[in-house]
Amino acid sequence: MNTIRTTTVAAAGIAAAAGLLALAAAPASAAAPHGCASSSVCFYLKKTDYDANRPTATYKDATSGFQTLGARAKGAKAVVNNRGGRVQIRYLTGGRTYTACLDARVTWAPVLPEYTVTAVRLETPSACPPRP
Repeated sequence: MNTIRTTTVAAAGIAAAAGLLALAAAPASAAAPHGCASSSVCFYLKKTDYDANRPTATYKDATSGFQTLGARAKGAKAVVNNRGGRVQIRYLTGGRTYTACLDARVTWAPVLPEYTVTAVRLETPSACPPRP
């Protein structure tokens, strides 16, 4: 059976799921951190895309469920949440599915090599569990 586990990821820390999620807060003064427009969640297939501030895919529309990522986002090496609220990112590792909740204005970079990012969920209000 494929289990889905949820982890909350905050700008101020590192969360554990099937390993460590390395995260850094986006600068408060940056209007478009790493080229990610306001109210967007951006994906970067390669580190060079992230370093060049060139998202390979951008998601903005809120939906009631997960949006399966297309070829320009699936397996991304970095994710930037430049929305005002938390979003969920689904990824696979070791044959299991996990969901990470990214706080507003958080960058997840680098995504660990053993993780394959597969879906995003943008909802208002967020489906992420309340913070402790």
